[in-house]
Amino acid sequence: MTPLRIVVLGGGIAGLMAASAAKRIRVDSEVAIFDEEPLTYKRPALTSIIGGGVKGPEEILMFPPSYLSSLGIKMQNSVRVTEINAKDNLVKYCDSRGSTKSVSYDRLILATGGYAPKPMLEGADKLGVFTLRTFQDALNISKWARRANSATIVGAGFAGLLAAEALVKRGLKVNLIARSRLLRGSLEADLARSVQSNLQRYGVKVFTGTSIEEIGGNNRVKGVETSAGKVYSNLLLFAMGVKPRIELAEAAGVAIEETGIAVNARMQTSIEEIYAAGDCISVTDTITKRKTYLPIGSLAAAEGEIAGSNSADEIIESEGFLRAQDEEIFHLQIVSIGCTVENAVEANLRVEALDATLPSSRRLGKFEEPQVKLVVDAEDNLIGAQMVADKRDLYANSYALRLLNFVKERRSLLEVLENLKMPTEPFPSTLS
Repeated sequence: MTPLRIVVLGGGIAGLMAASAAKRIRVDSEVAIFDEEPLTYKRPALTSIIGGGVKGPEEILMFPPSYLSSLGIKMQNSVRVTEINAKDNLVKYCDSRGSTKSVSYDRLILATGGYAPKPMLEGADKLGVFTLRTFQDALNISKWARRANSATIVGAGFAGLLAAEALVKRGLKVNLIARSRLLRGSLEADLARSVQSNLQRYGVKVFTGTSIEEIGGNNRVKGVETSAGKVYSNLLLFAMGVKPRIELAEAAGVAIEETGIAVNARMQTSIEEIYAAGDCISVTDTITKRKTYLPIGSLAAAEGEIAGSNSADEIIESEGFLRAQDEEIFHLQIVSIGCTVENAVEANLRVEALDATLPSSRRLGKFEEPQVKLVVDAEDNLIGAQMVADKRDLYANSYALRLLNFVKERRSLLEVLENLKMPTEPFPSTLS
């Protein structure tokens, strides 16, 4: 086989997995990664930087600096890609010194990720107003938190809740503003209320059904005017989800869908030599069969593996992706797998959510019973599961893994309930 030149744009988990897969399959090929970030790090560690749990960059590196070079993969950090010329198979970029350069490719993999949006509000550019998506974002928030005594977080998804925990650890008074309720896309309402009660026990002031109308202060933020009144703080963080970074792909003529870059089952775009993976793409949900946006690290890794393999001519096809999230926040383990009632109804599925009880006789310690919700379709098959449990409860981890497999296999409700009665062994890690 003729050696290939494979270029990967983006050094997150999708890009790294893509590059590694391509190099493993085509050892003789030249594989290079171009990334805007100064280092290759674990994105979930960003809130640990804010919370003070990270002492230095080396603690959050995805791989040691020597690892990629030992594989024969060339990594270029602090690089800004300016253009993809799909006609001539060229990528133009500015290096860390500001010099304009170009590199040719036989295959190109887009792993450009996503960005954290700010609302179109006057004052969103004031000092003390942040989003959290990059290493530098985390450093900036951490530095500002030293002089702040209170923070307001807008957004009540997992990212907003993790940021709230980090800022509470820093000693700030934290307000959390949700347009509707907590974790609306991940938990049924009663489980979300349990999470909210737990946040309030740790001093977080929660505003649900609340929208922001104005950002207060002159040059520096002094709080926000909301539909529930004024909320004072000197740090404002917008954690309103993630949107795909599609600009380079779109300008190159790659087809774009409503939820990201369009790819087929091989992660191949509308241009034959260009593949895409991670938080920039639109994917097929295995349950609803609809195209959707799932910016989740474990899925990005799987997508990167598929994209890298196919770029190196080893054919692998995806049947779609299953959303599975598992986070530890304020001493709770929060698990959400597959469909909630709300997103199932949006996909025109007839479903209901049922409570389930886990056996407690073998559980370590005296913890509150985990709350478990099973989402079943019209044929009584499991298409979603949720759990809120004490994070110290290692048996809960085992049940989370069991629930994940049940949803993947679309087990019947009767099978699931019978299986959940069976004892399990403690398992010390979460789904992620």
